[in-house]
Amino acid sequence: EEHDKKFEEIFKRLEEHDKKFIQIMEEIKAIKLAIRTMNKRLGSVEINLGFLTESYAIDFFTRYLNEKIISITRHYKLDNKEIDAMIETENKYFLVEVKSRVSPQDVAQMYSLASKFLKEAKKEVRPTILGVRVKNEAMEVGKKLGIDVIRL
Repeated sequence: EEHDKKFEEIFKRLEEHDKKFIQIMEEIKAIKLAIRTMNKRLGSVEINLGFLTESYAIDFFTRYLNEKIISITRHYKLDNKEIDAMIETENKYFLVEVKSRVSPQDVAQMYSLASKFLKEAKKEVRPTILGVRVKNEAMEVGKKLGIDVIRL
């Protein structure tokens, strides 16, 4: 009889643990769902912020140029790659890429893309990277390669 009492006591505790375990698992599922939802929203915010930053930077740059703008082509395709903007003035083409972070590799990539454009251009070509966070090494590589790297 005492053995049965102990067994019942253990069984009740086990049932309580099972209930708590099920409750915790449901909370974990709810948290996972909330995280997935937030990740989707964060991704959307990142995309929108990227577009806004790009628009602001290109607008800023066109005013900074203080030249007569003939045309601005956004998302300009060059050799199956996309450059954020190609700005044409009376005497020059500006190939503009906007980056939140600019590394030496970004500068080298712009040089490679711009080289192809240079061969066919009838005006001076100014490859330009506008960046929020620009590594000093990127500025140095830009000077060596003839790429304008501008901190915003």
